Amino acid sequence: MTAEPLHRVYRRELREAALDAARDAVVERGWGAVRISAVATRVGVSRPTLYREFGSREGLGRALVQREAEGFLAAVAEALAAHPGRVGDAVEAALRAVFRQADANPLLAAVLTASHTGADTGLLPHLTTEPDAVLEPARRLVAAWLAGQRPALPVAEADEAADVLVRLTLSHLLQPSPGGDAPAALARLAERLTGGAADAPTG
Repeated sequence: MTAEPLHRVYRRELREAALDAARDAVVERGWGAVRISAVATRVGVSRPTLYREFGSREGLGRALVQREAEGFLAAVAEALAAHPGRVGDAVEAALRAVFRQADANPLLAAVLTASHTGADTGLLPHLTTEPDAVLEPARRLVAAWLAGQRPALPVAEADEAADVLVRLTLSHLLQPSPGGDAPAALARLAERLTGGAADAPTG
């Protein structure tokens, strides 16, 4: 096996250290207080080094949300894979995993608390409206899984169902329904959105 070049190792480690520092700063003080220069100082590199890596402060925020989303998507993929052929059960299990992880995630808590108070909404668009960080990766994951479980379902309908489920999940995370059971409700919706096609699921 060929060893990874040292410059790639350094860049990956630098990126992770910068994202860790930015995450800690958001949890401690909110995104509005995060500065590239402060993150660079915390990591022990120059400000231009971080600008080369992330492009801008906005790029740093986007990368931070993307990395956080990867953990959520891994939990979703695991839960979906554990329930082949049972769309409702799989969606409910995946969403319960997401909600548990969200409850224990200090970065998400900091972003949501700031957005509810109106004090700092800088990272919120990466969660809700800009496609690259969360919406599009989540939609692709769910759409591909649905297509495997419901082969008779047209691809466009699988994409639409996935888009609806992802957007409603984010909506419930941002503004929970008091007394409701969002995972169960969205699981029933998933069945209705996809149940008209004959099942011949793949794992």
